[in-house]
Amino acid sequence: MAITNTHVFELIKQTEMEIFSKINSWNDPNSWDIKSQIQRSTLSISNNIIEGAARGTVASLLHFIMIADGSIQETKNALRVALSLSLLNPDEESELRSKLSKISIGLIKLAHKQLEFHPTYNGKYREIILRRIESMNKSFNKTNHHNQPRVEKTDEHNHENNDQPPED
Repeated sequence: MAITNTHVFELIKQTEMEIFSKINSWNDPNSWDIKSQIQRSTLSISNNIIEGAARGTVASLLHFIMIADGSIQETKNALRVALSLSLLNPDEESELRSKLSKISIGLIKLAHKQLEFHPTYNGKYREIILRRIESMNKSFNKTNHHNQPRVEKTDEHNHENNDQPPED
């Protein structure tokens, strides 16, 4: 299955359109720099995933997933700046940052799946991804007071495993 058919990639596309829709209404010339920065960092998320998948190796895909995650953090910071400049209201900023956080988690899970599909990969991203997964699990366990097992959401319209590695 192509990486563009994964649940996380669909969420990326939806969030890109939502962010672009919000910032395209900013007409104040003083907002142009931050608007341009948000556009570039937002678009960089999907562009890096596409580039990593197109290179055809697990190492490249993991490398570009990590770059895409960096672009998410950059976008979240730029949205924080837009809030401080009163270009976004607190609810808008919080909602967009929350969606970007979900994408970040989804990308790390996707990277972890790649490690499972390619157990012989021992490159530099293996330890980084495993640490991120461990950190996410610890965070989940702290917020889950009943310590119930996690249940992964499935796409109700497509029951295939959407986190398969990209086709060669």
